Amino acid sequence: MNRHIETSKRFLQAVSTKDSSGVQALLAGDFVYKPHPSRLKSFGKPEGHTAQDFVDMITALDRIKSWTFDLQHPIKVVESGSSVVLHVSAQVEMNSGEIKETEYVYFFDFKEGKIAEINEFFDTTYVAEISS
Repeated sequence: MNRHIETSKRFLQAVSTKDSSGVQALLAGDFVYKPHPSRLKSFGKPEGHTAQDFVDMITALDRIKSWTFDLQHPIKVVESGSSVVLHVSAQVEMNSGEIKETEYVYFFDFKEGKIAEINEFFDTTYVAEISS
């Protein structure tokens, strides 16, 4: 398997348990996170977010215990040069015990083996539910 695909999956595994040091180890120094455009009203800057912004965001989502991304059976994986698109289903365990199911699409761009940019897309209804 391509190393960029493997790194993308390792990133999602680290996110799934809010492993901030594991996440940061995979990111380039000038990393940029660009969330789903609908989030620009509540969490977003058109120019994107730094690695620290991203880590702060995932650790601050205190209603979420963990994400379980189906990385063994992704819906779609596309790799071209230094870019990977990963479309995955996920179960999100809330601290209340409730499980929500959704899908995410991530566009990863790599530089020198590290993740330089992520564009994230997801079901906006689901995000409204977990954010309220």
